[in-house]
Amino acid sequence: MKHVRQPLWAAAVACLALWGSPLAWAATWEIRPDCAPGAPRCLNHPQRLTQWQSVAPGDEVLIHPSGTEAGWVSQLGGATVLHIENAQGTAQAPIVVRGVGLPKLVHGANLTRSGHVVLQDLDITEQRRGPDGSGRPALTLQGGTRHVQIFNSHVHHATGSGVHVSADAGAFLRVGPGNRITQNGQHGVAVSAPGFDRALPAPAVSSEITGNQIVGNGLHGVELSGSYWRVSQNQVLQNGWSQGGTSGIHLFSRTDTPGALDCDRNEVVYNTVALQIDRTAYDGNGLQVDHFCDHNILAFNVAWLNDGAGLSVVAARGNVVAHNTLVANAQDVNRANSPALRAELILASWPDFCWNPHVDAASCRLPTGRASDNLVIGNLLQATQPGVPAVWVNDDAADPVRNRNKFGPNLLGHVAGGPLLNWAAAQASDARGVDLLTQGSADAGVALAEHVAFVDAANPMPPRHGLRLQAMPSRVGWGPLSNLPDAAGVLPAKGMSGWGAYYFAPR
Repeated sequence: MKHVRQPLWAAAVACLALWGSPLAWAATWEIRPDCAPGAPRCLNHPQRLTQWQSVAPGDEVLIHPSGTEAGWVSQLGGATVLHIENAQGTAQAPIVVRGVGLPKLVHGANLTRSGHVVLQDLDITEQRRGPDGSGRPALTLQGGTRHVQIFNSHVHHATGSGVHVSADAGAFLRVGPGNRITQNGQHGVAVSAPGFDRALPAPAVSSEITGNQIVGNGLHGVELSGSYWRVSQNQVLQNGWSQGGTSGIHLFSRTDTPGALDCDRNEVVYNTVALQIDRTAYDGNGLQVDHFCDHNILAFNVAWLNDGAGLSVVAARGNVVAHNTLVANAQDVNRANSPALRAELILASWPDFCWNPHVDAASCRLPTGRASDNLVIGNLLQATQPGVPAVWVNDDAADPVRNRNKFGPNLLGHVAGGPLLNWAAAQASDARGVDLLTQGSADAGVALAEHVAFVDAANPMPPRHGLRLQAMPSRVGWGPLSNLPDAAGVLPAKGMSGWGAYYFAPR
């Protein structure tokens, strides 16, 4: 069995920051409380560095602890304690802003009109609120900022989101690896900007959120309203403590503007997503492709023990949901508002309910095909809750006149012996029934319904990857992405199982 250290991806993200040994001409700046007055390139507070255009490509800015238990706080009212504006490195010589001893930036940080900047080894929070009482993010990327990476930092306890990428940010942004983004009041990471270079004639994925621990945030772990982003190899856990409507990774747009790239063509791959919380509403999903988010790829993700669905697609079209492992989700058993919204995987739309009144000003009715052409294939879906199906497809999404979706083959199981599929008003409890209900939508092959055993279901997190299969299913699965490494970095080989996020090699 061959392994690779990092999963590969067909649409590789461009390299954002390459640096090796220090450049001969590079200078070191220091921010430390004991700087002597007039000392060159030494300042006794982060806000004293105001002329970032004086920091040359290849320079390093070292931020030391403040010398107080509180950390670095703003001396300029509501301003962020670290404001990086007009800092310009180069691809070969980025400006590196590095913490020494994980210094605390208590009143946030932002980057504006900056490029080729690397932030690392920082402790960033934002304890203040805006004048209107709204939360403030810990770290903001805005104003055309591009070619920026933040890694190995702790972004936490902000009153708003941990990392906020505003709609006017540029491309080639990288959040990760090695960040801990925890216990922020709103989202862990919130993205409004497109992830592609608007100057190029053909858009392509160029920005990513990768290799982070995104844990215990108030609403979504990742809120993605931009297009052409890659969200990969993150551990997204226990988000949703402050309000209902949460998902671990949430794609969403409030508008359905023709030609707009609101939350389209993203790659959400190789994430582990568990224990999202929603006891007040009807979400708590591991992953959700929500209204008007089209042509996204969700593959090789592992989701378990979320209050809501492991993965949900709502009023979105053309998405590929392939090779995901969804096990023991739908943990919230007190859903009086929406008992139907409980399954490992949900595909749904409601024609008379949408977020955008401009779709149909009279009734906000979703047009025919607004939840169409989704492909659900090669997934392993194991339900464990009595009465909760492995898959639930509601009336509108199952209507072949309004929305033609492609379902199968998938490996379905139910530990409690309940239904494998709810398809509109009908149910199926075996593979034949699944095929009969979905035959008008099936892409290829037939469903496989079997009980499966896992290597170590009590330890699903990397590096154990306990939701790998103990034994080979009776039939090899496949999908459009089965030439890629699995969630543990195992390369495919002839005869391996293609069900879910992990291949199984016969012994």
